[in-house]
Amino acid sequence: MVEAMKSGRKPTEPAEPSWDMNDPMGSFHRYGKHLHQKARWMFMKDGNHAEMMFLFRSSGQGLVMLVRGDRDEFAANIKGIIRGSGVIGVVHICEAWTRFGGHNDHVTKQIMLGEIAVSDLRPQDRGEALFTSIQSSDGQSTCWVDPIHRDAGTGKVSLGKEFTLVETGGRFGKLFGQASQQDEGGYT
Repeated sequence: MVEAMKSGRKPTEPAEPSWDMNDPMGSFHRYGKHLHQKARWMFMKDGNHAEMMFLFRSSGQGLVMLVRGDRDEFAANIKGIIRGSGVIGVVHICEAWTRFGGHNDHVTKQIMLGEIAVSDLRPQDRGEALFTSIQSSDGQSTCWVDPIHRDAGTGKVSLGKEFTLVETGGRFGKLFGQASQQDEGGYT
């Protein structure tokens, strides 16, 4: 898909993987990777992406939910749904404001301490990214971050070089574990 974007060709929709009942966790991780590629494809096609969560059971049954309303309440509801439901994995897709300033950057420190939010920054001091995070009941997590670039003149969007985070923080972090706090890092 990356080659198609660079060459100007229209990328094709990623093929959906099959679910292996003998390897539900492996199947979930394959679906997580697939949904990351599908999110990239949808973003390039539409120029934006709705915030949504996919919940998977070991049977491969899934539930898709649009994230709406009060986000703290939504996070609490998701954690309630997960408890005792047989959900083995969650995929969360969203667009979010970003700040990549490093740990020695004063503004980044203020964000990490919860003194200011990234959305409070001036446009020239923040960026955007497409986030696709997966969390599984076995404690594994991955978050793919695809920086978003918008051409000011044409309005065309593109995605920068993706990178991954292995720890997911914020209100939607640690969905299978202890309650998370917004100031843990990651994204909110």
